[in-house]
Amino acid sequence: MEVTGVRITKLHSKSKVQAFVDITFDKLLTVKGFRLVMGERGLWLAPPSKQDKKDPAKYHDDVIFVGADKQTTDGYRFRQYVQDAVIRKYNEGVAEDRGHNQAAEQDARDVEYKGDKLPF
Repeated sequence: MEVTGVRITKLHSKSKVQAFVDITFDKLLTVKGFRLVMGERGLWLAPPSKQDKKDPAKYHDDVIFVGADKQTTDGYRFRQYVQDAVIRKYNEGVAEDRGHNQAAEQDARDVEYKGDKLPF
């Protein structure tokens, strides 16, 4: 199974959740609702989950990487592969955003205002 698409919706807030992510596998299946979370050791991918109706403090994962709790399993390796693909794509977008912001800031510095004339 291969990650063939990643759609990231960044959140611009101080929340631990940095983005919502939809992932497409083999151009055939899209799973929506992953969350990219900033934890104590960096970014990690949280699967889609639902709140427990009886105990609102609990959540249940809707997507489970089978065997991902044991580092020697295919499930663990696949989860790492998916997470790495998403984080790589997220970081590319962050770098691109920084580049656009720096270019816009430079453009703003390069513009001279003379009198009441506007540069447009």
